[in-house]
Amino acid sequence: MWGHGTPPVTLLARSAVLEGLGVVARERGLDPGALLRQCGVPQRALTDRDLRIPAEQVAALLETTARQAGIDDLGLRMALLRHSSVLGPLRMLLREQATVGAALAALARFGWAQIEGLGLALNDDGEIAVLRLSLDPVLIGASREASELTLASLTGLLREFMGPGWQPEMVLFTHPRPASLARHIACFGRVPVFAQDMTALVLTSAELRRPIEGADPAAAALAARMLGEVGPGPSPSEADRVLMLIRDALPRGEARADRIANRLGIDRRTLHRRLAAAGTSYTSLLQRARRDLLTALAAAPGRSLTEQAGLFGFSSLSAYSRWRRSNRS
Repeated sequence: MWGHGTPPVTLLARSAVLEGLGVVARERGLDPGALLRQCGVPQRALTDRDLRIPAEQVAALLETTARQAGIDDLGLRMALLRHSSVLGPLRMLLREQATVGAALAALARFGWAQIEGLGLALNDDGEIAVLRLSLDPVLIGASREASELTLASLTGLLREFMGPGWQPEMVLFTHPRPASLARHIACFGRVPVFAQDMTALVLTSAELRRPIEGADPAAAALAARMLGEVGPGPSPSEADRVLMLIRDALPRGEARADRIANRLGIDRRTLHRRLAAAGTSYTSLLQRARRDLLTALAAAPGRSLTEQAGLFGFSSLSAYSRWRRSNRS
C-alpha cells in the first residue's frame, strides 16, 4: 500500500459530518452553495448524509467557512445544532454496547465509517480514562474546527448515555485559547485547557464501566457486521492503523515498535512481519509520521527545537537537527 510509486489513498468522509454547516453559514450571511463550490464539494453534500466525499474537501470547507464567517468556533456551533443520528449505522452499534467504555472502544474501531483520517484512542489506567483524538495531515488545515466539532459531538453522545448534566473531567486542545469561551462552556460544561500536547476528553474509569440501558448484544453484533460488510468504505489497513498509533504515540515518546505492537495486541516480530506483507516497514511508517508532524508544526509554530526533538521521538537535539535538514522540502 505504501510502496514506492504508489499514489496515496484518498481519505473519505460521510457528508453527514457537515451537518449544521449550512445553518451557521446562513446565520453569518454566507451562501452555503457558494462555499461548497469554492471547495469542490457537491451541492447535495448538505442534504444527502450518506454521500462519500474526500476528507480533504471537508477540511477545506470547514476552514473556508470559518475564515469567511469571521468566527473561531465553527465546530462548536455545528455541534450544538446536531444529534447523534448523524452517525447513521454507527449510532446503532454504539447504542447497543453493554457499557460506555465498550461504546467508546467501538467508536475508536469503526470511526472510519464516519470520517477516515480522524482517529480515537482510549487509554484507561483504572482511575482516569483519556479519549485522545488524532488527525491525519489532510485535516490539519482545519484542526481547530475538526477537533472542536469532534469533541463537542462526543460530549453530546456521552450525555445520551450518562444524562444531560454529564460533563467531562477535563477537555484538552492543542490549539490556542480563543477570545470567547461562551460556546465551549455551553458544549462541555467547563472551560477547556488549551495549547496542550494532545486533543482529548478525560473521563473517570468508573464512567466507562457504566452500563447502557437497554443495550442488546445481538443488535450490536448485527450492526458491527453491517459496518464491516456493507459499510460505506473499506476499514483502514494494518499499515493505516499502525501509522495512526505512531502519530498518537510520538508526542509522548512512546513510538517504539514494541509499544505499538502491544497496543495492537501482538508482539514486535508479528508487527514487522505483517507490515512487510503489506509492502512497508515500521521504519518507513515512523518516518512518514515524523514528516506529517513536521508539517503540523510548520502550521503551528512556537515550540523550541528541544521540545520538537522530544515530540519526534529523538534522543538528542543533534539527531533531530540532522533528520530535519534531510527532510526539508
